[in-house]
Amino acid sequence: MGISENHFRCQCIYETQYGVQEGLTHFSQQPSRVALIYAAERNDPIRIYDPLDLLQGHEPKFKELFLDKDDWRKKTLGLFSQANGREMNEEADPDLSGLISWGGRSKSIYYQMWFAEHHPDMCHTGPHRVLA
Repeated sequence: MGISENHFRCQCIYETQYGVQEGLTHFSQQPSRVALIYAAERNDPIRIYDPLDLLQGHEPKFKELFLDKDDWRKKTLGLFSQANGREMNEEADPDLSGLISWGGRSKSIYYQMWFAEHHPDMCHTGPHRVLA
């Protein structure tokens, strides 16, 4: 991977994290934290981008999923047949308490999983309070 490609990936990670964090903060009316775990290429080590310590306390689960096992590396899910590399194949939620997560695999980033705090007021199915 060249310097410009690495810089591009880092910039995308930062801008996406910032956008998700600002959006959640705006809509929940509460400060929000966002984190990412990813491996840019299949044989890369798993990396964690967690500037506000959202994932603190979940280390045993990450160790179990990504260090003790390498099942996450074995999936290809037709990544190389995707037309332009922008599509993602969704991955299973690691089910961490108190966190919402979504992630997947694509040509451009082999594995990524985004995490955000759970805001109870964000996902009501019934009546909700209107802010004046």
